[in-house]
Amino acid sequence: MVAVRASLISAALLVAATGPASAQTGPALVLSDLNLRAAPTTASPSLGVIPGGSTIDAGPCSYGWCQAFLGGQAGFVSESYLDFGGPRPRVYGAPPPPPPAVYGPPPVIYGPPPPPPYWGWRRW
Repeated sequence: MVAVRASLISAALLVAATGPASAQTGPALVLSDLNLRAAPTTASPSLGVIPGGSTIDAGPCSYGWCQAFLGGQAGFVSESYLDFGGPRPRVYGAPPPPPPAVYGPPPVIYGPPPPPPYWGWRRW
């Protein structure tokens, strides 16, 4: 019991120490033209532009930025422009529009006339 508790505590400390890093590494598809930056900020200088549709080697990702390697050049790219081949996130959009309203006369039902009312034992 003590060993299980110690292993759970050490695992929790390890997760807390690594921060919000994602485990996405490996080849990634660039979804659209993307700047390769010197540091993980939009204020850092661009080292070049990676054309959309290219495949790059992306390293560990954290805080929305991934370390990237392209032709021996190391830099950082935005994680939102990369596809690691996993399932697509579910996108919630507006519901489809309702069907168009149909205006016109009410429908006519053809068939035999309804039976006369049953008055029972009363007679007039």
